[in-house]
Amino acid sequence: NTVRVCSSVGPGDLTVENVEGLAVLEPFGEGNPRPLFLLADCTVSEMSPLSNGAHSKLVLTGNGGGNNAAGGNRVATLSAVIFGKSPKELPCKQGDVINALISPEINEFGGRRSVSVQVRDIRRQGMNQAKLMAAEEAYDSFRRGEMKDPRLISGMTPARDELVAVYKSFGKEKMPKAPIMRLYDGVFESGINYCKFLICLDIFAEAGLIEYDRIAGRAGIIPGAPKADLSLTDTMRKLQAAKNPMK
Repeated sequence: NTVRVCSSVGPGDLTVENVEGLAVLEPFGEGNPRPLFLLADCTVSEMSPLSNGAHSKLVLTGNGGGNNAAGGNRVATLSAVIFGKSPKELPCKQGDVINALISPEINEFGGRRSVSVQVRDIRRQGMNQAKLMAAEEAYDSFRRGEMKDPRLISGMTPARDELVAVYKSFGKEKMPKAPIMRLYDGVFESGINYCKFLICLDIFAEAGLIEYDRIAGRAGIIPGAPKADLSLTDTMRKLQAAKNPMK
């Protein structure tokens, strides 16, 4: 689904006065969704669980914003909530610089009005959403048997060191099954694209090394799993055959 972002804002832009101004767009509902804003290049200063880990609270620090004379280079912070995910399930950690899609609202409590911010989506800085979607499309095309170009197949075939890097990303997680985007976060800076990462997960699952639920978007190491020859997995055989169609 296409998401419409109203504009990019800084933490300092989200004042009670500015958010109250959104009331002219009401009523919100089907056909008129609540406005979403891009909060770019913010540092995750703090992360903490809410409701015994059912939700997460983040403290984000970034540029104050440029919608007023005091904005500019002033540093500002704000608190935000992510519903339905614990801190361990988020694709970021404390100290990361992120981009987030947020929905601000006015909260009233004890006669005091304040800004409440809900995070709808979050990505580490440098993760390009369009590239992630293109990589997933390439993966699905390979899985459907539609990708025939040996050069493209070669580009999605993981080398041994890349397989090792992806497998080691599981060791950084203490959860039985971690969100795959959090696992990908562990290898993103090494240059492994998302398509190749998904291919690696398939290979490990076929070799009996991990449990992988793509629909739920979670994967975890199987404790005590024996060593396996990854070149004998169905996915690696298909990749090699597609790279060398004349052999």
